[in-house]
Amino acid sequence: MNQILPLKQIYPSEELLYFVWKNRQLESKPLCLINGEKLQIIQPGFRNFNSGPDFLQARVQLGPIQLFGNIEFHVRSSDWFKHNHQNDKGYESVILHVVYEYDQEVILEDGFEIPVLELKNYLDDELLNRYNYLFMNQDEKACHNFDDLPTRIQLEQWTNRLATERMEEKFERIQLRLAESKNHWEEVFFKELLRSFCGSLNSDGAESLNAKIDFGLILKYRQQQFNFISLVWGLAGFLEEKGKGNLAIELRKTWLFLKEKHRLEAMPIHVWKFSKTRPANFPSNRLLQLALFYTHDKVNLFSYAGMRSPKAIAESLESNLLTKLAEFPEISNGNKLTKTGKAGKELLYRILVNTIAPMLFALGKKRDETHLQELALDIWNYCPAENHQQSKYWKTRGWQSHSALDSQAMLAQHLHYCIKRNCLSCMLGQYFIKPKTNSS
Repeated sequence: MNQILPLKQIYPSEELLYFVWKNRQLESKPLCLINGEKLQIIQPGFRNFNSGPDFLQARVQLGPIQLFGNIEFHVRSSDWFKHNHQNDKGYESVILHVVYEYDQEVILEDGFEIPVLELKNYLDDELLNRYNYLFMNQDEKACHNFDDLPTRIQLEQWTNRLATERMEEKFERIQLRLAESKNHWEEVFFKELLRSFCGSLNSDGAESLNAKIDFGLILKYRQQQFNFISLVWGLAGFLEEKGKGNLAIELRKTWLFLKEKHRLEAMPIHVWKFSKTRPANFPSNRLLQLALFYTHDKVNLFSYAGMRSPKAIAESLESNLLTKLAEFPEISNGNKLTKTGKAGKELLYRILVNTIAPMLFALGKKRDETHLQELALDIWNYCPAENHQQSKYWKTRGWQSHSALDSQAMLAQHLHYCIKRNCLSCMLGQYFIKPKTNSS
């Protein structure tokens, strides 16, 4: 591993103090309070993420006395007053004040001074150097210059945790859709499908279209293929101008009829992005495929929930997708709007990863059915890894993506930890910051 030198000496954050305490980095050292009394950590306690002291239910030995209670952490002891703890009865249960620097005594109303452990002289220099480096360098990945990784087993455990975090993130969006639709699962499923078909480049367009959709009309025209295509394409703005050929002309006529009948309004077509993408991924093409796919009777969330394996779901999805798309002729509606019914494995896996799996996970969470949550993660494990910027980066570092579960985990790594500089909550950051990882 490369030797990492600090870019600039900085005061450690409370998060570093939590990390050192929680990971028992101090317990091998003889500790003394600022008054010289010996301290032994028996049980560090549990991190409190709500209001009140930082660690709960800790047990420490102060000289001959053993104390059980809560512990508060600060960079400086004077922060006790900056945070107004002296006026909060919840802090009267504190048995130990752990600080990086002792600059002011803290005396409670009854005249009792809380025992103080000052960490300034106990923190390992290399740990502080690595901490400074992680939080002061300007690389997108703070640990970029560290040239080793945790063990394969550690990485697998971290990957599984990240994948669950990523699934939980998608669950939050589905929760919002459920609230908006008054718990109409099929409406949410359709809107998530629409988002998947449009892809990340046109996610804003997809959400704009979703906002315009009356799902009652989706259900009304779902079994009428021509009307359904006209409805979806028309709302997206692709039938506002005259197209070429009889098929395009007839679709536009149908749209104008539906538009008048239901008092509909089309999206402005400029919302959709056609540049930097292949014709097969044009939003007009993907929305045609969505419309064709959704007219199949077996396309519904609960039929997929009844299947027991990712393979069965993938085969059903592929059969329905390809059958419907193969039936429909090409539409010519101008150079950018030439449509084809062809769809490849890329679209199939996109639907599995971004719609089917998260929806099954959400259904399992809502119903408290663990097997559906496990099935969702199994689907990610079944699908091939996505080839995006994060998976490419980590491949150069030696962290391989073998499935979509891995590549989705890497997105969670980037969004939840790297961008936010949340290194001390990251297994990789913790691995790099511990001095013992530098020995070999």
